[in-house]
Amino acid sequence: MKRLLLYILCLFVWMQAQAQKNYTLTGIVSDSNGMPISNANVQILENNKPIAYSFTNEKGSYALSYNSSKTQVLLSIGHISFEKTKLVIDSKETKKNITLLEKKTQLREVVVKAPQIIQRGDTLSYRLSSFAGKGDYTLRDAMKRLPGIEVTSSGSIKYLGKDISNFYIEGMDLLGGQYNVATNNIPADYVTSVQVLNNHKDAKMDKDVLSDDVAINIKLSKHAKFKPVGTYEAIGGLGSNGGLYQTNGAGMLFKSRMQLLGTFKIGNIREFATDENINHFLNDQLESFGVKLLGNLSSSSAPLKRERYIHPKDYSVSFNLLNKLSENKSLRTNVGYAYSQCNYAYNHKMFLVMVWTN
Repeated sequence: MKRLLLYILCLFVWMQAQAQKNYTLTGIVSDSNGMPISNANVQILENNKPIAYSFTNEKGSYALSYNSSKTQVLLSIGHISFEKTKLVIDSKETKKNITLLEKKTQLREVVVKAPQIIQRGDTLSYRLSSFAGKGDYTLRDAMKRLPGIEVTSSGSIKYLGKDISNFYIEGMDLLGGQYNVATNNIPADYVTSVQVLNNHKDAKMDKDVLSDDVAINIKLSKHAKFKPVGTYEAIGGLGSNGGLYQTNGAGMLFKSRMQLLGTFKIGNIREFATDENINHFLNDQLESFGVKLLGNLSSSSAPLKRERYIHPKDYSVSFNLLNKLSENKSLRTNVGYAYSQCNYAYNHKMFLVMVWTN
């Protein structure tokens, strides 16, 4: 009985072997332009399982040799840059050229963020948007958040405790020491970066002289350059002494060889006229001429913050223009007018009660 089963098994295997035949398939794989595709994976599948495979050469040619008992097999061609193609072919077919379609791959969105601080030689660049808060509307507000940079109550800028020697906008000195006009009126979102220029030399003739001066250069965003831009604001309300108002606007144009910045402010809510009239590079003249001449005429002041008890009325207008005539020559015009009036009354009474017994 065992011998009979063994004979039957051998007969079955022999019949299967006789049923399978050897086939050869060759061809060329190319793209839609007829250019050959190398390293394409070509497979013969039977019952979804590969029974033969090959890769195309630099001419796009392939050759497969396989055994199959099927009259039809599945031919599969794949490549990383092209759509995968599958088609049914007759087993007796000896040559098959294939055209693959280019694959369109949807890449995932990648957000690349620039570094917050970049050091290149003597230049340190702060990406302003990385430090500015939601309430930081002006450049002056945002610069207060930069590490190592200090903006004083008068608007003076210091780096690591040292006063800056120059203030540039896109490498041009539009305002000199009156840079409060820029920091108070240029919106923070107009500025991409604030650069600290260490060992700065203002004059080219001093390029070989050692310097420990520090300068600031403002880099503007694309939407703030090469076309007129501006800002405006109007505020109104009621106070104990009547109506309160403040209106201000600024127009600016920054080009590669010309810069213009004009401002206008009027209001009675807070003092501002003397602030934009300060020249920070004249160390002994930080206050306006009128303030230095007259001083504080009041005999006493209240033990409160000044803005809590004063009634100001301020006007301020400025026009600043810089034309770059050549690489070493430029013409700058700075004209301004400021008016500041401040009224307040202060009464002080003291009652002293003494009680004693003998």
